[in-house]
Parts: sequence; C-alpha cells; structure tokens
Amino acid sequence: MEGYKKKYYLLLVLTPVIMIVVYNLTISNTIELAGKISDLKHDVSQTSLAPANISILTRQLDYLKTKVGKSSKNSEMESLFTDISEYCKRHNLRLKSFPAAHSVSRSSYLCRTSIITVEGSFKKLLKLIHYFEYKKNKLIRSVSFDLVRDRVSKKDKLQLKIYMQSINYGKD
Repeated sequence: MEGYKKKYYLLLVLTPVIMIVVYNLTISNTIELAGKISDLKHDVSQTSLAPANISILTRQLDYLKTKVGKSSKNSEMESLFTDISEYCKRHNLRLKSFPAAHSVSRSSYLCRTSIITVEGSFKKLLKLIHYFEYKKNKLIRSVSFDLVRDRVSKKDKLQLKIYMQSINYGKD
C-alpha cells in the first residue's frame, strides 16, 4: 500500500508542475496568437475604411488650407464654381454670371471678391444663401435681389447677386 500512496502523492505534486509546463509551452502561445489574430482582424477592418477616411481627411485639409489661405486662386475659384453650379442644378436655379474674382492686396493680405448672379424663386435663393453661408462656410459680404424684366419672354425674373469674399494671408 505504501507504494500506492507514494505514487498518489507524487501524482498530486507533479500534476500542477506538469500543468504549468503545458500552459507555458502550448496554451500561452495559443492565447497570444488569438490576441494577435483579433488585432489583425481589427487592422484589416480599418484598412477597408481607408479610402473613405482618406477622402474625408483630404476634404478637411482643403477646407483648412482655404481657411488659412494656402489654397491657390484657381482651385478656390474652381471649387466655388463647382459648388454653386451643382447646387443650382440640384435646385433648378439658373447661374446667370460668374465673372473672374476681383482681387486687392494690402500689406500681406489678399482679398478676393466674387460676384455671382443666380436666377430663381425667392425661397430657393434664400436657401442658396443659407447653404453657402452655413454649410459651406463661405464669407458672404452682401446680397442683392433684383427684379429683372426678360425682354424675350416679357416676364419679370428674380435675380440674386451674391458678393463672396475670401481673405488670405500672403500674396499668390
């Protein structure tokens, strides 16, 4: 019986030691690899969102560049023309004129004023003003509503003149 007891006590003592060795050799590596797999899955899901994040960051960078005054005159005017023409197309307004911007530079500041003429209903024109002032963060200095008689159709049409300014630090 004593041999049986010694084997039993030896088994009780060696079982925790064997469990620790098995854990260190196999199970800990498996747990570590499972953690790495979840991290890699997270990274893969983030890379699938990368194009959208890049476009958002690019738009934010362009916006900040225009606020700081680092964008070029042409890209700023093209962006404004694209924005206003798309808005007019979506809301059935007519873009009557979009002449070149008037620029004045004093000391190290450059002030550009664009005069845009749009034709449409009063409500739609007010929404246009609101859109550019609050959604697009454009600096609208003045607006003017004029009732113009169309000689061809012999009807009165409402026109809106928008005076938008951009003030940039540094001369282009």
